[in-house]
Amino acid sequence: MTPSDLIPNSPDDISSEWLTAVLTAAGYETTISSLRIRPIGTGQMASSLRVTPVYTANNDAPRSVVVKIASSDPDSRQAGARGAYLKEVRFYQELAHTLPVATPRSFWADIDTETNNFVIVLEDMQPAEQGDQIAGCGPASVYLAATNIAGLHAPHWCDHGLFDLSWLTAPPAERHQGHAEVKAIVAMVTPGFIDRHRDRLTPTHISHLEWFAESLDTWLLNDGGRFALTHGDHRVDNLLFSNTTEAPRPVTVVDWQTIAVRNPVADISYLLGTSVDPATRREIENGVVQAYHQALGERGVDNYDFDMCFDDYRNQTPHALLLTVLGSMLTVQTDRGDDMFMAMLHRSSQQMTDLGVR
Repeated sequence: MTPSDLIPNSPDDISSEWLTAVLTAAGYETTISSLRIRPIGTGQMASSLRVTPVYTANNDAPRSVVVKIASSDPDSRQAGARGAYLKEVRFYQELAHTLPVATPRSFWADIDTETNNFVIVLEDMQPAEQGDQIAGCGPASVYLAATNIAGLHAPHWCDHGLFDLSWLTAPPAERHQGHAEVKAIVAMVTPGFIDRHRDRLTPTHISHLEWFAESLDTWLLNDGGRFALTHGDHRVDNLLFSNTTEAPRPVTVVDWQTIAVRNPVADISYLLGTSVDPATRREIENGVVQAYHQALGERGVDNYDFDMCFDDYRNQTPHALLLTVLGSMLTVQTDRGDDMFMAMLHRSSQQMTDLGVR
C-alpha cells in the first residue's frame, strides 16, 4: 500500500496500514499495530485529528502526528473546495521546506482535485499550545509571531515568479477579475453577517462592514505595488506557542489554506488587530512593526523604509473584515466561532478607527 492509494474522507479511513505507509514514505522503518484518534480544536474549514500509533517495536518514528482532512460539514467542505484545500496541500508539497518560517513538518500531503478530499500528515507540536483568539495574547507572543512571519515574506518579496504558481494566485492580468469576484461574494454575504450578529454590533461596526463590501476591490488595489507570499489568516488561533525556553521553535504557524500573493504586511495588521485588546495594541503596535521591519531587512529586503512599512500596516487593517465576514458566513456556524468572529471584528474595527482608516 502507498499513501496515495487512499485519501481519508473521515477518521474511519485512517488505518494502521495507511499510516505505516505514510511514515515509511517519510523515511521511517516501522509497522503500526493500532491507532488512537482524537479530534483537535473546532476547525472552521477542515478537521484536525491527533493520531497516536502503537508500534510493533521501539523506533524513532513520531509518537503522534496530526492528520488534517476535509470537513464533514457540507458548507465548510464547499468553502474549502474553492481553493483553500489545494493551497494548503501545495504549500506543504512545494514551499514549506524552502522557507525560514516556523511551521510543522509535513510527512505527507495529497489531494484529489476531483472530489476535494485531501490529507496532510503533520509533525505534532506537543507540548506547544494553540493560542486562544477570544482571550487574545500578550505582547511577547505578538513580537514572536511578527518576526517569525518575516521568514515567509522576505524570501519572495516582489518576486514575479510567484505568478507562475497557478494554484497560488492568478496572473497579474487577471487581478481585477479576481478582486471583482471576491467583492461580489463579500457583498452577497455581508447583509446576512450583519443580521446574524446585529445585537453585538455598533453603528461603527456596521458602517465599516458596509463600506468594505462596497469598496473591497478598490482597497485590494491600494497595496503600494508590494507583494509577497502572505499567510492571510495570521492570528493567534493559528499559532502554536511553546512555553519552554529550550524550544527550538517558540512559535509555529499552522493553517495555510489562505496563503496568497498580496501586500504581506496584511499579516501584521491582522495579527495586531485581532489578537490583542485595543489598549495593548496601541501600546505595542509601533514597536511590533519596527521589529517586523527589522526582521525583513535582516532577511534581505531593502528599499523599504519604516515609514513605508507603517503605511502598509495602516492601509492593510481592513483585511480583518475580509476574513471575519467570509470565515463566519462560508463555514459551519458554532457558538465559539460566533464569539471568535465578534472578538476579531470589535478589535480590528477599533484599530481602523484609531489609525484613521475609517
